[in-house]
Amino acid sequence: GDIFDITRKDLPAFSFVYDRAALIALPPPTRLRYISHLRGLCPVDTRILLVALSYPENAISPPPFDVPDQEIEAHYGRWCEVAQLGKAPADVKGVVGSETAYCLEVLESD
Repeated sequence: GDIFDITRKDLPAFSFVYDRAALIALPPPTRLRYISHLRGLCPVDTRILLVALSYPENAISPPPFDVPDQEIEAHYGRWCEVAQLGKAPADVKGVVGSETAYCLEVLESD
C-alpha cells in the first residue's frame, strides 16, 4: 500500500516504528512529505528506530539517498528528541559511506 493513504484511524495502537529503508528511498521533496505524514501517525512517546545513510555528494545515482545527520536533526528535531545510537562505515553501491542509527522519541504529534 501507499503510506500516504494511511491515517491514524487505520492503525492499531503502537509505540514503536522501525524505519530501515523508507526515508533513504525517497527524494528530498517526498522525504519531507513522509516525515510530516509520520508525525501525524505517531502518538506522543512513540520511539522510532531510524537507520540513515550518508555518502559523498554525487558519488552514486540514488536511491538510496544521502540523508546526513544535519537533515535528521533539522526535520525530526522539531518534534522528536533525537539521539544518535551509533555510526559505522557502510558500502553504498560500491562507495564508502556511513550508516547511522537514531532513536527518535516523539514529543509532539499532529
